[in-house]
Amino acid sequence: MSVVLFKKYLKVFKSFKNYSFIWKFDYDDDEDPKRKIRIPKNVKIQEGLIQQTTLLGKEKANKSTKAMITHCGYNSLLEGVYFQIPMVCIPNNSDQPYNAYAAESRGYVEEVDFRDENLEVHLENALGKVLNDENWKVEFEGNTNELNGIMNESKGKFIQAMEEMIGNMKFN
Repeated sequence: MSVVLFKKYLKVFKSFKNYSFIWKFDYDDDEDPKRKIRIPKNVKIQEGLIQQTTLLGKEKANKSTKAMITHCGYNSLLEGVYFQIPMVCIPNNSDQPYNAYAAESRGYVEEVDFRDENLEVHLENALGKVLNDENWKVEFEGNTNELNGIMNESKGKFIQAMEEMIGNMKFN
């Protein structure tokens, strides 16, 4: 990530003074110029492995996790929907742009293009929407409840089929 883009993200995060951001970010190396940039007090840079489900999971952090910014890979998208965490998607490559488009059209995410010259404005608007727009949150909750119901039904059918298969197995 360029220094310019890094600074744009930090500027937006800093503007949300009432929120704390945990940013999973790996610097290129010890000499990376981004290491010298002052990080706002409401931003914590987390290098290395971060267990996303720990941040999103209902058992612990869910009450304090208000939103997730993701590249919109399939796993991240499913985790966000499953844990019902509003998402801002900033797709980069592979399946991410398609996932973001499909998810936004169904009301699961707000999409932002990282190449947009007005990135700061669009990211700030998208974050503001998923954090503060009650109408958006109600629609998001309804949409994710519906999808979670479908996923749980499928999970139940899978477990039932596995139990039947195991029950029908013959052992010598």
